[in-house]
Amino acid sequence: MKHFLSIVALGCLLISQSCKEDCPTCQDPTNPKCDNYDPCYGKDTINTFFKVRPGDNGFKTPEDWCDLAACDTLNATSVRFDIPDGNPVNSTYEWRIGTEAEPRTGKGFEIDFSDYIQSK
Repeated sequence: MKHFLSIVALGCLLISQSCKEDCPTCQDPTNPKCDNYDPCYGKDTINTFFKVRPGDNGFKTPEDWCDLAACDTLNATSVRFDIPDGNPVNSTYEWRIGTEAEPRTGKGFEIDFSDYIQSK
């Protein structure tokens, strides 16, 4: 009987050792110690396609009901840049325009290129 229990114990030991190699114990994608760790798990995707449209030229920005279409080709001296739709509310933005020393941090802004166009 002792011999039988020794064989059963040895068998259990071998089975548990082989399972450690074949059956990983850590399967949590949020745990950095696991093999299947995913640093992006559960995070929102940020849309980086900012909107560009002709500027308001000093006039009040249209209200929400006025859905101005964003575009990629403009024939205007003033250009309006706005954040993309659908990003998390607590998102922050840093805009770097050309050689400007200070970045802009708002959710939208307008630039008048009149001086640049007149100098060309």
